[in-house]
Amino acid sequence: MHCSKAFSFILKFSNICSFVLGNYKYFMQKEIYEQPESVVNTMRGRVNFNTRKVVLGGIKDYINEIRRCRRLILIACGTSYHSAVATRQLLEELSELPVMVELASDFLDRSTPVFRDDVCIFISQSGWFVFLFFFKRFFYQNLV
Repeated sequence: MHCSKAFSFILKFSNICSFVLGNYKYFMQKEIYEQPESVVNTMRGRVNFNTRKVVLGGIKDYINEIRRCRRLILIACGTSYHSAVATRQLLEELSELPVMVELASDFLDRSTPVFRDDVCIFISQSGWFVFLFFFKRFFYQNLV
């Protein structure tokens, strides 16, 4: 009984992957070819070239908490981790706060202390948010 359910899940997952891949052989190949469109889509609605302003919609709702925090912690995996490292200096200069960048798996393995006046920003470029659920559980159980 369990084998047929597992096989059914694998078949469904395989079909979803094929659908998402489209005409590309690998996800990395797809991401490389979609980069120009991704950059435009990322900037859409955030960059106003007339007023020369950038609005970060997901962050602006939490700006008061960010201003009161002691430090920013960026938590990410893979490519997102590297973008967080590249962004750290700019964030420190703009926010005048210390910014830590953590590899998600190391962050969990070390049981890194997170305090109530810290702000954690989770970054994922692939859309796979499974690790966020682990962090949610981690924070609720270990908040110092």
